[in-house]
Order: sequence, then C-alpha cells, then structure tokens
Amino acid sequence: MTFKSNLPNLITLLNLICGCIAVILIMNGHFIAAAVMTGAAVLMDFMDGMVARLLHTVSHLGKQLDSLADVVSFGVVPGLLVFMLMSDDPSIPELHAGPIRLVPLAALILTAAAAFRLAVFNLDSRQEKSFRGLPTPANAIFFISLPLLQHSWQLAAAEAPDIFFDAVADYRVLLILVVVFSLLMVSNIFMFSLKFEHYRWQGNRIRWLFLLLSLVLLILWGPAALPVLVILYVVVSLAVAIMGMH
Repeated sequence: MTFKSNLPNLITLLNLICGCIAVILIMNGHFIAAAVMTGAAVLMDFMDGMVARLLHTVSHLGKQLDSLADVVSFGVVPGLLVFMLMSDDPSIPELHAGPIRLVPLAALILTAAAAFRLAVFNLDSRQEKSFRGLPTPANAIFFISLPLLQHSWQLAAAEAPDIFFDAVADYRVLLILVVVFSLLMVSNIFMFSLKFEHYRWQGNRIRWLFLLLSLVLLILWGPAALPVLVILYVVVSLAVAIMGMH
C-alpha cells in the first residue's frame, strides 16, 4: 500500500487522536480545550473523505476506520462530557451503585446511539450521498458547544440571562437533550450531506446556502451559533425532505 492510498487513513487516525485527547481533557475538567480538540476531530473527519475523493483512494478499509474513529470522537466524547456536566449539578438525585452515580450514566446513551448509527451507516447503501439520521459529528458539535456557551455567558455575566445559563447546566435539560439527540441519530430521517462531489452551484445550492449562513452566524454570534446551526441543519434537512429536493 502506497503513501498516497494511506494518506486519508492517516488523517482519519488524526481524528481518532484528537478524540482521545478530548477524552483526557474532559476527565481533567478542561472542557473548553476538549471542545477545541473535538472541533479539530470534525475537521479531520471532513478532510479524510475529501482527500480520498480527490486522490481517488476511497476504500472499504477507510470507511471502517472512519467509523471506528468517529465512535470515540463523536460518541465517547459527547457522552463523557454530558456525564461530567450532569455530575457537576448539585441538584441531581444522589443515587449510587458503589462509587458510581447512576443518573449521569444516562449520558452514555449518546455513546451507544452514536455507535449504532455508525454501524448502520456502514451497511446502508442509501447513505452514500445523504444521511439517514443525524450524523455523529453534528451530535458532537451540539454537546461540545455547551461548555463554550457557559464560558461565553460567564464572560458577559451582566448581559446573559441567568435562566439560559442555568438551563445548560441543569441535569434535567441535559437528560432531555440526550434522549432527543439519541433518537435523532438512530432515526430514519433524511439529512443532507455537506460532502461535495463537485463545487458548482447546480446540485449544491442547499450545501452552499447552509455553509454561507453558518459562516455569517459564526461571525455574528461566535460559539453561541454552534448549537443553533445543528438545530438549523435538522430543520433544513426536514424541509428538503418534505419538499422532495434531495
């Protein structure tokens, strides 16, 4: 096997390494740094497929390796992060099994749903050009943005309504989000893909419009735009499916 054929796989392994570093950072309470590493993993996940298509080195091995890396970066990472966030909530019920607090373990439903979604993806031929169910990177982006929101609101405490800050930190809100996003990942709902086979407007208008809107919102709102963009992605995908534009 040549370096050219393995270059996308090396990028995929960088995705995995970024995810592993994010896990270590979360376990040590460095949530903002973990969010940065998860963002790097998302970038690697986008680049490996793009490079494979450009070099014409798409392979079954690469697809399997990509899913293995994604389980860590976009399954374990958000699950562990939400576990830690719920564990920090002083109002959470004190239910234990030995040294383990039981309620925060519900966060691992995210990890299980992500693993199931990735296994289905590898076997579903319908997901070559679009997705069925929420892609795991979008799931990770939503949850990893929560500490970024908390941090930005802390910096602007005088302007940030307490109700929003408290909602992000409330274990009951997090439990609801875990259930909703887990169901989205394992659902059969159409989701458009951001993968470009070519870069012309024709055939890519939804992708270009979404990316342009994402850029504008990120410039205007910063980290606060991330969860909004994930929700917008789901809403736009549903609209595209209803209108039969895919």
